[in-house]
Parts: sequence; structure tokens; C-alpha cells
Amino acid sequence: MAHVENLRRFIKDQKMIREENCCQRFTIEPIVQIETEMDENIKAVLPKLEIEIQRCTKTVDSLKKEARELLHDAEMSYRLSKSGVAFRSIYNSPENLHFNSPFVDKYFQTRIEKFEERVKVYQEQIKDLQTLIQTFNKSYTPEELFAIIRRQHEILVGLSSQVYAIQDTVAKSGRPAMIA
Repeated sequence: MAHVENLRRFIKDQKMIREENCCQRFTIEPIVQIETEMDENIKAVLPKLEIEIQRCTKTVDSLKKEARELLHDAEMSYRLSKSGVAFRSIYNSPENLHFNSPFVDKYFQTRIEKFEERVKVYQEQIKDLQTLIQTFNKSYTPEELFAIIRRQHEILVGLSSQVYAIQDTVAKSGRPAMIA
């Protein structure tokens, strides 16, 4: 009986709450406004996330490919070291060095090609650095220095006139101007 009485009181309380809320009018405009703001925020962030996911996917794919290549290279090196594969030299010249297996020949050929590509990239970087160093070591004539200083002065005057115009516009609008 105690449980039944508790249930009756609970139902009675719930009916009173329902009647109180039924008489009041609620508007859903704030909820709709929040929903639209959230939709706009999501729509603004979603393309950025998609671009980031695509970039990360490409990075992961390239890392997987690189890991497969390195694993293949490690397996080939391990096999060569364990098998003691002898090579045969045609005419005893290093250019005509061939192994008994075409897979080994292909492996070393790709390694040589990759090494040559890296050497070319390094050569280009060295040339770029040399030209950069040469430009830094260049001494300017007094006429060149005067022209550089004059150009900087013209830029400074142009910027200061723009700052003055902005300050004047802000002062006319009645807002306090703050120039950092």
C-alpha cells in the first residue's frame, strides 16, 4: 500500500506539472536560432576538416608506400647477406656488374637510380645556396644604397598618409582612435 500511495502522489505531481506547463506558451525561436548557428558553424568547419582529412590520407598513403619500399629493401638486403649471392662481372668492369638473379639486378638498379636522383637534387640545392651566398656577399654602390633608402622613404610616407586618413575617418565618426 505504501508503494501504491507513493505512485499516486507521483502521478498527481506529474499531472500538476503538466497542467502548469500546458497553460504557459513556449516559443521555439531561440532553439531554431541556435540550430541555424550550429549549422552555419558546422558548414564553415566541415570543408576545412575534409581538406585536412584528405591531406592526412595522402600523407598516410605515402608513408605506407615508403614503408613497403623500405621493408622490401630490408628483405632483399637480408636475403643477399644470408645467401651469399655471388655476382658475375662481364669484362671485369663495374658498369657491367650483374648478379645471378634478375631480381637482385633490378633491386640494385633501382637503388642506383634513386641515389642518382638524390644527388641531382643535392646538386641543385648546392647551386641555389651558392647563388644565395653570392647575393648576400654583394656590396652595393652608394647610388644603389641611395635608391633603396629613397624607395623605403616613399613607402613609409605612403603608409603614414594611409594611417592619417584612417585616423581622420575614425575621429570624424566619433569613436576613439587607437593606433598601435
